[in-house]
Amino acid sequence: MISERFYDIHSIVRLLVRGNSLLHREIEFHLAPFWRERLEKPYEILIDQYDAAPPTVRTTVVDDYEFGDGIYHRAARRIRFDVLGEPQTYYMDRLDLPINLIVQLALLRVGYTFLHGAGLSIGGRQVLFPAYPGTGKTTLVAAYVRSGARMFGDDLCIVGGGRIYSFPQALSIYPHHLPILDYTDRDIQRAFRKTALIDRLSAPLAHQTNRPARLARVLLSALRTPCVNVSPAKVFGDDAIATEGKLDEVVVLERSGEITTLVRERVDVGAAASQAAAILWHEWHASFHDLLLYDALAESGRGTVTRLHQVRDIAQQAFQAVPCTRIRIPANWDNDTLALEFPDFFAAWPNDQ
Repeated sequence: MISERFYDIHSIVRLLVRGNSLLHREIEFHLAPFWRERLEKPYEILIDQYDAAPPTVRTTVVDDYEFGDGIYHRAARRIRFDVLGEPQTYYMDRLDLPINLIVQLALLRVGYTFLHGAGLSIGGRQVLFPAYPGTGKTTLVAAYVRSGARMFGDDLCIVGGGRIYSFPQALSIYPHHLPILDYTDRDIQRAFRKTALIDRLSAPLAHQTNRPARLARVLLSALRTPCVNVSPAKVFGDDAIATEGKLDEVVVLERSGEITTLVRERVDVGAAASQAAAILWHEWHASFHDLLLYDALAESGRGTVTRLHQVRDIAQQAFQAVPCTRIRIPANWDNDTLALEFPDFFAAWPNDQ
């Protein structure tokens, strides 16, 4: 059954989503905190079913995709979209483009951008920690929130106009996250124990190529629960979620195999903004195929580069009046060491340096 849902992201970007239950579940994972019963202002993004797309004049056909009337169309994937129109429109039965990338294209049009990093309000100071995946963002968010800080997000935050805004999408919790988050849930623990048992049963079959072994691997894999999606409010509590505030500090996080202790250094604002932009674009690189094809047909290949520069320029404007530093973390540090050592080290650095 097709139904409508509305989302308002800090009154910056609004969405109307018409879809089936599968599409709504995929979008809820990221946008649940922004659900509204209705929208007070026009929406900037329309996501609708593939079959609801209006007919287009097909002007350019290349292999299995075509472009006309500003709309990119790939029938094999059942996707059509127009990122230059008002509103931006996407016709698809499931999310063939990440919803966060879709929101990002709308944010850029009004002078805002996502940045990939942890956002925390620590002692009344709003700090953004841009970082690549696997650097330790979730570990640091959990450590700080347990000590009284509030979070804007542990993966994505929105910046613009010198401010930082929350984007508390659901946490993808893996078994190693449970002790980090100090989170206990019997159903989740039971699911992870079952997955561990399945992995042990599957191990002897890993290198067997006969048909029964392959079939057994497929069946066992279908029973695994590698991760569970849980809202940050459920893990940390509603009071732990910050909404927006003036950006006070930017700290780029990196892992390094060349050091044995934490190292902090000043970073030029332009360099910090360029690195933050690169980190964000890395987040969606695997999903750029269709967007790059659209770019080649609609904008002569300039659009993607222009948007990357927009991210950098918005970040640079947001970082301009705040201290920017980089903290390098030893590559071999585990989560416990990072959670123990980082807060005191970070607090020892004077805010005006």
